[in-house]
Amino acid sequence: ELIRRKDEFVNKWFGSQPNEGFIHVLQSMPEDEQRSKFLENLSPKGKVAFEFFLAGTFTTSTTTTVLMNVLCQYPEVQEKLRQEIFQVIGPSRYPTLKDQEAMPYLRATILEIGRFLTVAPLAVPHKAMKTCQLDKYTIPEGVEVWVNLWALHHDEQFWEEPFQFR
Repeated sequence: ELIRRKDEFVNKWFGSQPNEGFIHVLQSMPEDEQRSKFLENLSPKGKVAFEFFLAGTFTTSTTTTVLMNVLCQYPEVQEKLRQEIFQVIGPSRYPTLKDQEAMPYLRATILEIGRFLTVAPLAVPHKAMKTCQLDKYTIPEGVEVWVNLWALHHDEQFWEEPFQFR
């Protein structure tokens, strides 16, 4: 039901023919250019646009909310981040992408929030191009594989004995 309602919303939204933005660019792109940009292998245009919209808004707002919550619960982490930011950037300028290299604690915190939160509990499904062996599991060619990211991010036992991919 959720997928049906999402598709209905996206088709209505995509059919509105906006004059600018990502959807307009996607709509006006010639078919041969789409193929050259690998869009032919993706979902229909409306679903692709919806995924971009979802990824750009839901994940950012949710991650920011969880980060603020975690920083309130762990003031020592908040203080270490503050010290690193002031040490590298200082109080009088805006940060740049180059600052990331000098801020390992901030980068580690961002990565940990991504693991802790796991915004998307399941990865995008993939299809096995050929039969392969993943530890004790055989994945036949053509089988659709859904990775449970939440379980992967929160299972301590998994990290003790990692899978061997062959």
